[in-house]
Amino acid sequence: MQSKVVFACLILSALLVLAVTGHPESSNNDEVLQEVGKKIGDQLDQTIGQMENLLEGSMKAEMSRDVDKAESGQK
Repeated sequence: MQSKVVFACLILSALLVLAVTGHPESSNNDEVLQEVGKKIGDQLDQTIGQMENLLEGSMKAEMSRDVDKAESGQK
């Protein structure tokens, strides 16, 4: 999972560099920067959502193991 986040950040960084250096077919870099910024924001939101889901699943699994240990200790 961590490698996916790093890879996504590298791709987003490359897109930003491409946008800042300019597109030959685009005469308005502000529009390009806004578009890339929106894409970066969307990708970050998606990545954060995935990380939150993984963390939530991990926490639920850990709580389940704790409950199982407590129940087996009471028997």
